[in-house]
Amino acid sequence: MAGLKKIDLPGVDFATGRQFAQAALQAISSGTLGYIVIAALKP
Repeated sequence: MAGLKKIDLPGVDFATGRQFAQAALQAISSGTLGYIVIAALKP
């Protein structure tokens, strides 16, 4: 929406966000970064 100028998001840096997402994808692909699911139950 922001790229189409349909919404104004002041202070949002899409270039930095895109770089961060690309770095995360590379880290996931190389096995450096992964994920974990943590679940807990209240006794």
